Amino acid sequence: MQKWSRIVGFSLVAVLLLNIFHAFFLYQKKYNPVTLEYTVATDYSTAVWHTFTTNYSGLMRSKDTLRVENGNPVVVSTVLEAAEGIDHPAIYWSRADRGTFSISDVSLSSGKKLWKFDDIDKLISYSSDNVTSELIAGKLKNAATSQGNGWLMLEAQVFQNISKQKEFKPFHWITSLAMFVVFILLGAVFWKSISDLIKKCKIGGITALKVRMYLLCFWMLLLPFWPGASHIFLAIALASTIWHYAVHKKEFNAKVLLRFLPLWILFFAILFINTINHPSELSNDVADYSYFLLAPFLFLGLKRNHFLKLIRVLEVSVSIYVLLIITAIIERYLVYDVTYYFSAFFFNTINQYWHTSYLAVLMGVLLLFRAYRKGARPVYLFITLCAWIFMFLSQARLPMYLVIFLAGVLSFKRLTKRSKQVNRIIIAIISICIAIIMVKVPDYRKEVVDSILINDAQNEDVRPELWAASIAIFKEYTYAGVGRSKVRDVISENLSESSAIKFRRYNAHNQYLEFLIAYGLFIPLLFLIVLLFPIVKRHKTTTIFVVFFSLAMMVESYLSRQTGVLLFTFFYGLFMMYDYQDKKHIATVSK
Repeated sequence: MQKWSRIVGFSLVAVLLLNIFHAFFLYQKKYNPVTLEYTVATDYSTAVWHTFTTNYSGLMRSKDTLRVENGNPVVVSTVLEAAEGIDHPAIYWSRADRGTFSISDVSLSSGKKLWKFDDIDKLISYSSDNVTSELIAGKLKNAATSQGNGWLMLEAQVFQNISKQKEFKPFHWITSLAMFVVFILLGAVFWKSISDLIKKCKIGGITALKVRMYLLCFWMLLLPFWPGASHIFLAIALASTIWHYAVHKKEFNAKVLLRFLPLWILFFAILFINTINHPSELSNDVADYSYFLLAPFLFLGLKRNHFLKLIRVLEVSVSIYVLLIITAIIERYLVYDVTYYFSAFFFNTINQYWHTSYLAVLMGVLLLFRAYRKGARPVYLFITLCAWIFMFLSQARLPMYLVIFLAGVLSFKRLTKRSKQVNRIIIAIISICIAIIMVKVPDYRKEVVDSILINDAQNEDVRPELWAASIAIFKEYTYAGVGRSKVRDVISENLSESSAIKFRRYNAHNQYLEFLIAYGLFIPLLFLIVLLFPIVKRHKTTTIFVVFFSLAMMVESYLSRQTGVLLFTFFYGLFMMYDYQDKKHIATVSK
């Protein structure tokens, strides 16, 4: 009876906590009407109208057709309203091939918010194929190269940012009841394992160490849900490290910090280049890249078992986050009037809270660490399979393929000698077959490449065009770069006028090119040293991490976002310290 009362109590608390986390971290959004206002000037007679869809429907809505005559500028004002959120907002005009169509003085308003766009191109996502656009003296001049109507697709995210309101709603009561039943069943079957796991959460040692570890564990618990709070946690964790050092200096070995010398040199090199060439960038880069300097101190003085505990807490928190968001997605898909495929709804929902590639990297790093330590055990294989499906639906294809490949390599290394020989033959045969197909069947090769580089929201891969523009910029700014904040603008300026992505303000979608055009030649060279250092020093877990991250960075500029800087420096620092402690542990056991 006492066991069942504990199971029921545990289940109630679990359901309550999940509802709280859902309400505050997976909050839903309600969108107010948005008024779009701008001035139109043409040199011929045309008609102007607007279209948009909603976040959960592919059905197009049309608004406000009005006439604009030659030489008679008109102020256009239209209200776009969709409680689910405006998607694909566009401005259309008729017979675009007959003359030029210019817009200026663009503003958006919703409630008490008002945004005026001095740089109109920042509101334009892309244009129709028959239209070329040019920004002249604050006016966006559009001319058609072929017959037909013209249109400008506007940035949906801007409309959503100005109109959104957060709604802190718990799960539907049916979902909560279903979760309660599931927790009861899990408690009945796995109560001993759950009790043992709770007991393992206890941390021993002196007060300063316990406070420090509980703070780090709490940070790991909230990291998937609230990565934006990491600046606060970083400051508090560093303060606790100083306290721990002050009361127990003998546990600290400052020499281990020499392993982070390349990372610190990279940090100060960025500051030096900014001071000389881009002084206006200095304050922002100090704030964003401060993790390069400070992250190693987070783990100073900790033991091997402390690192394993932190990783375990992070594994649990990521698993809870993934299960929670999947439950939320399924519930919302059933409740809302969704007209497009579940995979698209899945991607769009996750994208509200995480850049899907970043979340996939977080999952991938943990999966690879588990593969390195435990090998291909049945439970791990099941969890990995679930993670792959999640990454596939999240359209984070490259991290998924990298995890498949690297986890396979790590699991292969743990096989017996005889099993390795058999598997080598099988792998060689499969590899040869794949290579022949890739070479002989161009359509299949294109499909494989597209599956990695193109998500379901894109019609084509934009990366080759961005990379070509980035290389051209690097040739012009070889040693000084253009400054980190100007990368998107300069890339857009170097795209051709007919490019469909000219006004989307993409980054380079390659971290190495991103560093090249932001800071010039020397910073990416230093960054490569940071990546190669643990490989040369044979730090095993850090090597696995940097290989995975290095390959992923070939198609994504991870360090252009604060979350990417956090993930890279946190795991780099943690695994470097873990490898140091792991070598000490192995040396102690072997004696």
